[in-house]
Amino acid sequence: MDTTGGRVALGFEDGRLLVSDLLHDTTVDLGDAHDGPVAALLFAPAGPALVSAGDDGFVRLWNTARAAATAGTASGDRPLQALTASADGQLLFGVDGEGDLVVRDAADGSERQ
Repeated sequence: MDTTGGRVALGFEDGRLLVSDLLHDTTVDLGDAHDGPVAALLFAPAGPALVSAGDDGFVRLWNTARAAATAGTASGDRPLQALTASADGQLLFGVDGEGDLVVRDAADGSERQ
């Protein structure tokens, strides 16, 4: 759910991704977001952005207003299982399957050291 409580994102085992606007009773189907289960979802602190992480090893950034992916990057052998963002929305923090912290740039999904 986003910070306003007005939108909710749903990820499915088949990789599909839906965003429902509860205030306007509409749903946007983002289609096959991942090749396999959607593991984690996070609305960006501001704006219409959504981040999805899949078991396929990809992290994708979405513009939910346009129903389109804006960026994506492979996590390689480190698929993320959980996501959160820095207060300013510049960084994404995830946990991989081994329990290790992974830090990514929120603008393009690239991994930070």
